Amino acid sequence: SPSFTLCNHYPTRPPVVHCDLYRGGGVPDELCEALDDGQSLVLVEWAEQLPEADRPHDFLDIRWQTCESKRLVTLSATGPAAADALARLSAAWDGAS
Repeated sequence: SPSFTLCNHYPTRPPVVHCDLYRGGGVPDELCEALDDGQSLVLVEWAEQLPEADRPHDFLDIRWQTCESKRLVTLSATGPAAADALARLSAAWDGAS
């Protein structure tokens, strides 16, 4: 999680922008730029702080929940590209078991 900055940029392929909106106070410009560029993989913690008008049409929502001795991860897709990504992840998971 970004500690002191709101967004961290990682020079990977594709570029990764990791933003933490826990503190609130509006959406950082660099997050909006990353969402608009169509090239970056954008990871947003506390995404419920992101106004609906600023959310992309396609996104994969990943939620972690602590259980007694494990963690439960729930993935849900919004939009066709996210649904395709989720289907590919699901197929890869099914193939690994």
